[in-house]
Amino acid sequence: MRCFLPALIVIALSVTGLNAQMAQGLVTGADWVKACQEPQPGKPLNDPLVIARSGYCVGFITGVFMTNGMAKQMNGKQLICIPPAITVDDARKIFLKFMKDHPERAQEPGPGLLLASLALAFPCAR
Repeated sequence: MRCFLPALIVIALSVTGLNAQMAQGLVTGADWVKACQEPQPGKPLNDPLVIARSGYCVGFITGVFMTNGMAKQMNGKQLICIPPAITVDDARKIFLKFMKDHPERAQEPGPGLLLASLALAFPCAR
């Protein structure tokens, strides 16, 4: 048990450092495309950077879904009208297609482009 706690602390600190690196490196749409893409053929699936990027992408999209649901509960209005059947992976693919269709926007802030892609795909009736 004595060895377990120091090991846990070391793991937590290394993961925190990786998350900080990821947050600093995920600024533009181009950065988010890298994070949200499927791993490249031949790239080891156990590469910590690949895992962290993928987790960051999925986590952020999940956060958008949750925030959207909370907005509906709190004030009856959704920010984006995402159908219930749409998954996080569907949203990831929508974002990647949006970026493929709009490469001129690659240097804009990535989180805003993610929101724009979902708002375009799932507009709310006015």
